[in-house]
Amino acid sequence: MNMRLTRSRPRCAAFTLTEVLLVVALVAILATLALPAYLRATKKAQAVEAVSNLHQIRQAQIQQRAQEGRFVEALESLQQSAILDIALSSPHFDYTLEGVGTDQFLAVATSKSMWGESFQVAMDQSGRLTYTWPTTGAGGSGSIVRPPTTRGSRPPTGASGGGGG
Repeated sequence: MNMRLTRSRPRCAAFTLTEVLLVVALVAILATLALPAYLRATKKAQAVEAVSNLHQIRQAQIQQRAQEGRFVEALESLQQSAILDIALSSPHFDYTLEGVGTDQFLAVATSKSMWGESFQVAMDQSGRLTYTWPTTGAGGSGSIVRPPTTRGSRPPTGASGGGGG
């Protein structure tokens, strides 16, 4: 009897090209759906950071006025007098003062954006917040004005004010 030994190749457990492409396509679709939500969440978190820092700037200005009788025109002055302890240029925002007078000031946080679409959050001496962002189209920029809230009261549910220029 003639016996010939045949070597059988073990079958490798592997994915076919079709299966791999299907998984890649599904991951791409999920990433496409998740990216806008992620970007919105990070922009909201950055806006919260800006509002917190603007509140600190406002408190420092109020303290400065109580001590010296006037608001300062440069944030660096508040830092030098050790009243303000925030970075004037964070990874997400640059902070400035505008329209400083004897009874008024506007603290502005301008976002730094990798994609060139920055927005601004501003707080005046009374604590009123204004959010300004660029819009595409003929409308120019848009803004939402939120009046200050007192402790224990709830902020308004709808946006009021509005016309940016």
